[in-house]
Amino acid sequence: MAQVKLVSIISRENTPLFIGIYPGEGETTSQLEYDYSSLAYMALDYLGQQQSENAGSVTLLYVHKLAVYGMLTNTANKIVIGSEAQEGTESIEQFAKQVLRVLVAYKSNPFYDEGETSIDSAGFRKEMAKVVEKWNAGEKGA
Repeated sequence: MAQVKLVSIISRENTPLFIGIYPGEGETTSQLEYDYSSLAYMALDYLGQQQSENAGSVTLLYVHKLAVYGMLTNTANKIVIGSEAQEGTESIEQFAKQVLRVLVAYKSNPFYDEGETSIDSAGFRKEMAKVVEKWNAGEKGA
C-alpha cells in the first residue's frame, strides 16, 4: 500500500486551511514542506476542472514521484492527498472519507468560527496524523 505523504484542505476560495506533511523514514518535514505545498497548489486548477461536476469523487493527478488525489466536498472545500504511488480509486476514496470525517467533526464544534482562514487546532492536527498513521500502517478502517 502506498504511503500518504500530504493531506491538504483548501477552502472554496482556494486558500489553504490545512497542509499536513507526513515524511517517511529518512525524510524531514522541512525538506518536503515546500515541494508538497507547491504540489497542492498546482493540483487545484487541474482538480477544479476535473471535478466541477463531480463533488465527492476522487480525481488523480500524477506529478513527479507523487500521485496527487483531489476530492471536492459538498461545501466546495477541496481535499488534496499526496501518495508515493498510485492507489486504486476505491482505496483512496476510503482514505478521503476518513479525512472528511475529521474535517466535519472539526467544523461541527460549536466554537468553530466560519471565518477562520486556517486550521491551527492541535487537536485537528493530532486527529489527522492518527488517520494518516493508521492508513500508512495498513489499517484502512477508521
